[in-house]
Formats: sequence, structure tokens, C-alpha cells
Amino acid sequence: MSALRIIAWHLYQSLVMPDRLAEYRELLRSIAAKGYTFSTVEAFASNVVAGCLPPEQTCVLRVDIDSDAPGAARMFDIAAAEGVRGTYYFRLSTLDRSLAQHVRAQGSEAGYHFEELATFAKRHGLRSAEEVEAHMPAMRDEFRRNVMRFRDATGEFPRTVAAHGDFLNRRFGIRNGQIIDRPLMDEFAILAETSEPRLMGAVTARVSDRPAPRWWHPRSPIEAMSDSPSVLYILVHPREWVRAPLHNIGLDLQRGTEEAAYFWHCLRRRNA
Repeated sequence: MSALRIIAWHLYQSLVMPDRLAEYRELLRSIAAKGYTFSTVEAFASNVVAGCLPPEQTCVLRVDIDSDAPGAARMFDIAAAEGVRGTYYFRLSTLDRSLAQHVRAQGSEAGYHFEELATFAKRHGLRSAEEVEAHMPAMRDEFRRNVMRFRDATGEFPRTVAAHGDFLNRRFGIRNGQIIDRPLMDEFAILAETSEPRLMGAVTARVSDRPAPRWWHPRSPIEAMSDSPSVLYILVHPREWVRAPLHNIGLDLQRGTEEAAYFWHCLRRRNA
């Protein structure tokens, strides 16, 4: 796809696209109609850790609240009305105490969407994978502090965590999840990180929403269910479903500002 088409589709989705929430509701209904039982990541991980496969067809629903917590709340209300349980991962920037508590009260899971590696690297102007590796202990300490912040805001420690993605992760070729290890998670009784091989190895089909015009990768959940996978893992984001033009403009400006500030910081370090 050409750069102009990418920009055009991005502008459409950010500013013009109507809500797709009716489509989201129909998707959840279609999955249930196929005989799938919805699960949180925590419940699924508990089965995997115990060495027990789900007794029936399972759909693990994961919602990454990268942005737009009010939009995520609308998605949650639809899911709750359909009796659908899932896991909602909050970044520190999207952490909404009342929503997280509401999610838990309805039988779903509120998890932590962590990004300390990228945040630390941007703040300190780290310029290479080697510099990132050298600062891993400090990043892990920051993760510890932020998990405590999550607990203070929501009333409970997260049971599962999921790594967020950032332009610096792509630049360095290092995932935010690389700061996590079993001893660190055990400090807070965190059951699992979503990308762990033992979890993903138990997933039969994994799909994720994508920006327009693709919408899904590698294929839609409906197409994935044609193979009758025993464990269907679905990842969605509010921005792909909820119309929020002012919020999207602010988010794009924030991302551009963060990138500019990072490269300026790196330039100052190099010239110092």
C-alpha cells in the first residue's frame, strides 16, 4: 500500500469512521453461537499452569486499552451485556480506577499493560540495544514501582500483565516484555505475561484487529473459526472500534511530540 493511501486510511479512521460497536456486538454473538465460552487471560493461564486444557471450546478475549478509556468502557458494557468475560489491560496513561473496579465486579479481569523499557529509554535518551541492556535493573525497579501504583489505583495487584509496543521497541529490536522474568513476577504473585511460550503454545488460533483497511491479522475471527480451533485468542483495541476524533488527534500529536523529544534528547547526548 502506498504512503498516501496509508495516510488517507489513517485520517479516515481517526476522524471520519463511525463507531463499529454494533459490529463488535455481532462478533461476540457469533463467537458464542459457535459454542465458544469466553475466558479471561487469567483463567486461561491458570489452566495452562495447572496442566489442564479447557474442557470446551474457549475464546480468550483480550482488550488492550492503549488509548481512549471511555471507548474501552463502551466496549466493556457491550461485552458485559452479552455475558462475555475478558481481560482489559490498562497502561498507566489509561488507568481508570472506576472502570478497572467495574471490570472486576462483573467477573472480568483488569491487567497491567506495561512499557517501562520504552518509557525509560525515551526519558534517558538511550540510543542502542546495548544501552538498554545495561539499564535493565533500573527498568525492573521502575516496573516494581508502577505495579504498586496499579495496586494503589485499583485496589489489587494485576494477576496477568501484557507488554505494550512502542516505536523504540521496533528501533532497538527489543520488546518491553524483556524486562520481565519469573522471579520479578513472583514478587507480586503475577501469574503470567501474555507472550509467554507456555501460554501461546496452548492457543490454537490467534487473531488481532488492525487499522483500516485490513481490520484483522492474519484473518478475521469468523474465518479462524472455520477451522474449529479449540482455543481462539482475540486481541482488540478501542481505537479500531470507537469513533473518537478529538482524542485521536491528541494521541497522534502526543506520539509525534514524544518521538521528536526523544531524537532531540539523543542529539544533545551525542553533542555533549
